Amino acid sequence: MFPSENELKERYASYSNYRLLGIVHCREEYTPQAIEIAKAELAGRKISTRDVDNFLDREEARRIAGESLATLPLSMWEKALFFFIWFAPWFLRGAFQLNYNEDGLTLKNQQSKVFALAGFISLLLDGFITVYFDMHNVFSLAILPLLFLIFQWTEKNYSSDNTMY
Repeated sequence: MFPSENELKERYASYSNYRLLGIVHCREEYTPQAIEIAKAELAGRKISTRDVDNFLDREEARRIAGESLATLPLSMWEKALFFFIWFAPWFLRGAFQLNYNEDGLTLKNQQSKVFALAGFISLLLDGFITVYFDMHNVFSLAILPLLFLIFQWTEKNYSSDNTMY
């Protein structure tokens, strides 16, 4: 149930100028009545254009920061973690991916899924190669890091074109 007009007026009277400007700025998140009450409260406070400009500058800086975070890639240790620990989705990988989602790290989230899948496929390939060629355990264990380095090199070359993600 939505608050009444009087409740909104009382609530908005206690809000800061920046919070009221945020309501007006993000109008798709509020009802038309709430926006009109916020505008009336701002008009009653006689907000200066300088305050509005400061608010808009802050919002633009926040938007730019969010865009730059979204394109932040995984570090080498994170790639190795997802490649070699793909089998632990419910307690380790899942926690990292949830944090990436909540923090707006879109590219990291996508890369973590790709590296986990590559790790799984690499393990299957390693098992097939080991059995087919009757390799010893030492050689079998050396194949996984080699496959990681190959995938890392491939990912770096293709991701620069932004075709992989």
